[in-house]
Amino acid sequence: MEKKKRVIKKAAPKAVGKTCSSGCCSSSCWFWTIVSEAGLYFFFYYVLYIMQAEVNLWLASAIMVVLINVSFFACPYMRKHFM
Repeated sequence: MEKKKRVIKKAAPKAVGKTCSSGCCSSSCWFWTIVSEAGLYFFFYYVLYIMQAEVNLWLASAIMVVLINVSFFACPYMRKHFM
């Protein structure tokens, strides 16, 4: 008699929340993304203020936030592993 091999099926990962093709699309995700960006903006503002930079602090902070986001999403490592 032949012995039957047991096949173990892997369980499919369960979706935790409502997602869309680009990731999390719930209002909670958007809220925390905005809070995170605002925190980054005011962090740059504070750093420029502490260094007593002779620039427009609001504009310089906004430019730094844009540049850090562009560099994050343009990085090949981030695109490969996190997007």
